[in-house]
Formats: sequence, C-alpha cells, structure tokens
Amino acid sequence: MGVGRAVVLALQLDVAVFGDGGRDRRGDERGTRTHRAATFPGMALRPPTMPLQPPTFADVLAARGRIRDHLPRTPLRSYPALDRMVGAEVWVKHENLLPTGAFKVRGGINLMSRLDPDTRHQGVITASTGNHGQSVAYGARLFGVPATVCVPEHANPVKVEAMRDLGADVICVGPTFDEARAHCEALASERGLRYVHAGNEPDLIAGVATYTLELLEDQPEIDVILVAVGGGRVPPGPASWPARSGPRSR
Repeated sequence: MGVGRAVVLALQLDVAVFGDGGRDRRGDERGTRTHRAATFPGMALRPPTMPLQPPTFADVLAARGRIRDHLPRTPLRSYPALDRMVGAEVWVKHENLLPTGAFKVRGGINLMSRLDPDTRHQGVITASTGNHGQSVAYGARLFGVPATVCVPEHANPVKVEAMRDLGADVICVGPTFDEARAHCEALASERGLRYVHAGNEPDLIAGVATYTLELLEDQPEIDVILVAVGGGRVPPGPASWPARSGPRSR
C-alpha cells in the first residue's frame, strides 16, 4: 500500500489485538486481547413492496445523538508492530469494545429508539445466528421492548445464551438460517410483531455508520479506510464521510 495513514475496523470480538503498548485516540479501555462473544435479537413484518430510502448523512448525525448516551465512544489505536508489517501508519477502530462485542449494537439502539409506542408495546422479532440478534436484543432491553429471535437449530450455543441473557425469547427452528427466517416472518405476521431485517433497515445502517464520524473526528487526515463487507451494513459509513473530510480519503 505504500507509506500512508489507514484505519482498520476491529468490528467484533473475533478480531485479535496487536499487543498492549498501542497509542490511544479517545476511549480508555486497553485490553491486550479479545475473546469470542455473543449475539441477540428482535422486531415486526414490513410488506416486501414497501420502498426503502437509504440513510442520509443527516440521518447518521441524528443517530449519533440518539445512541451517544447508551454507548461509549470506541478508541482508535495505533500499534507499532502493525505499522511495521503493513508499511504504513495504521489505526485500529476498536468496535470490539462495545457492550455486545460488535459494531452492530449501534444500529440496534438507533432502530429501537425510533419505534412508536404501539410498536414498542407489541414487540419485535428477528432472525439471526449472531451479532444482529444480539444488537436488537440489547436495544430492545434498553427501551423496554419485548424481543423474539429465531435461530437455526445448530446456532452457536454461546451466542444463543447471550441472546437469552439479554432477555430475548429465542426460538430454535430448522437446520438452516433461511428456514429460521421464514418461520420468523410467519410469526411476525401472525402475532403483529415488528420484523427487523438483518440488512434492509435504514435505521440500522444509520446507527452503524456513526463509527465513521468518530474515527474521522479523531484522525481527519486518514488516507484509506479498510472495512470488511458481509451483510453490507458497514461500508455506507465510510462511503458517506470521506468526501466531506477531504479528497485524500479513500
């Protein structure tokens, strides 16, 4: 990559940390290694034809205002060994230090904070095998919303227990995630619950994107932001901010 300044996102507790002598930018936790963590759920059925609007930069700013009282700002750290191996100045955004051990809790809290009183009373439902379920369950507990999570029968037992510990009603059904999701959607319709999709939720995306506000406030001269792409909820943050922080960010 050449000499430059980059940010790598430590998105969840499966990410290893390079030693304990790194420099900190914001945040005061300094754990030297991480451990595998859990997951949790919750929400009601949206008609498949309802159009979805992608979140705007204003939506991300509003999401930060909603979640800042519930989540610590995660630290941005630099590790000499990582700089040496990469050949650049590298900063690691430690989302793995959030309460659920993963970045997705940002979205769960933002979404739950936006539910109307009737929906909060009725409850939410989601399908998950891990961190999405945990994020929804965590947010649901904060706002007093009943949460149900459907998981496949062979889901990680540690993550299943974590969902239950957060107060979610966990239903194990079917050998695959697709079967668990189909059961979840049927229950949402039958019980009148708010179904929370794992990806097609603008409020989840806006909440997750708040990590980018933090990292570019702490290190505005970043050249490159490196993110992992799975379900697609992480990239919108960096995609919306570099254009505002200067032409050098990619």
